[in-house]
Amino acid sequence: MRQTGMVTAEGVTMDSNALEQERGITIYAKNTSVYYPGKNSGREVTKINIVDTPGHSDFGSEVERVLRSIDTVLIAGTMTNVCCEASARDAMMDGFKTVVVSDANAARSDAEHTASLATILQFFGDVRSTADVMELLRK
Repeated sequence: MRQTGMVTAEGVTMDSNALEQERGITIYAKNTSVYYPGKNSGREVTKINIVDTPGHSDFGSEVERVLRSIDTVLIAGTMTNVCCEASARDAMMDGFKTVVVSDANAARSDAEHTASLATILQFFGDVRSTADVMELLRK
């Protein structure tokens, strides 16, 4: 969110529940939107919907309502080889263009992370760096 220029304050988080903040995890799914570039930039603006889900989401229930109006899913998170890969698979199976942001994901080891990114690229969608995604949004 900070890279879009819409959020500049430190400590901004979507985890508003006290238990979420205490544990540093997401318990309740939530969403927000940012515009890139800013609405006053004079350039074509892309609305980016950000959905924060607790771990692996099956793209059902409350998350599905948010996803009805979009065509591309950007995936960032932890456990590239578990939650992120499962989310990429679900997104692809539900007909979304899927992009896993390689340097915005992590696994317990570089080997697990790299192997999962290779699987995602081969079967489920695209893999791009944050810089690549930002450049695509600028076009």
